Amino acid sequence: EDYKKYGTEFDLLSGKDFDLLAFRSFRREARLRYSNLNQSEPLRILIFGTLALLAASASAIADGLETKLSTQDQLTSAVVAVGSFLLFLRERSRRTAQLVRMDRECAVGDLGLIFNDPLSGTRKAFTVRDLRQKQRVLLIYGNKSFLQQSL
Repeated sequence: EDYKKYGTEFDLLSGKDFDLLAFRSFRREARLRYSNLNQSEPLRILIFGTLALLAASASAIADGLETKLSTQDQLTSAVVAVGSFLLFLRERSRRTAQLVRMDRECAVGDLGLIFNDPLSGTRKAFTVRDLRQKQRVLLIYGNKSFLQQSL
């Protein structure tokens, strides 16, 4: 109860965390879902990024070790650096797109629904998240006359 008094309530699901690879914030729920489903992707992204940095700095590393890289070695390191960087960008953009999609799906869970019970005449308010394990939500979009005609 003390955390409510100071306004420091921790919300596991709808709170936001900054993602360093995407340079933006996502809901914690989306990041948890992503990390549970894709455990090796972040490692692959970091490996490609590290390889790109090491290959790009190969000549500086060789100078530090007091050796000289041949022209063929320099070209090889340049090709590996460019290729690894392109793979890093591709995997990073795929990961970001997947996180954006999951973040939108999680945001839908906050939408409010009002159910009018025709038998009792009562109105009940829910969020989509409340109905996740109980009922399937179907969304139909259109103006009133279209919906009446279609249904």
